[in-house]
Amino acid sequence: MNKSPSNPEQEGKKETTLDLKQSLENLLKKDTKLRKSVQKGEVEHAWFSLMDKTVVPYTHKLRFKDGTLTVWITSAPLREELSRGKKEIINNLNKFLGKELIRKIIFR
Repeated sequence: MNKSPSNPEQEGKKETTLDLKQSLENLLKKDTKLRKSVQKGEVEHAWFSLMDKTVVPYTHKLRFKDGTLTVWITSAPLREELSRGKKEIINNLNKFLGKELIRKIIFR
């Protein structure tokens, strides 16, 4: 007995979604510049989502390149405090991202 899908329209949407997802993943694998740009956006989103409201106003600039996140902090005492917790910050950011993108963090 052959079972037909209960809703063929939803079945087609599911296949289209999977095809689109696969296509985007393939594009990101091939296009290094695009992949790096997407990763940079993901890292920035993670930073501003995880850092509390006392850190975000002092974040002047972020740069992510080759696994290193450089963060410009305008407050020297805060920069020093964040420097002491680098490993924990890296772990939390990577956990939020769901992948090990950040290997090193530099505060300036």
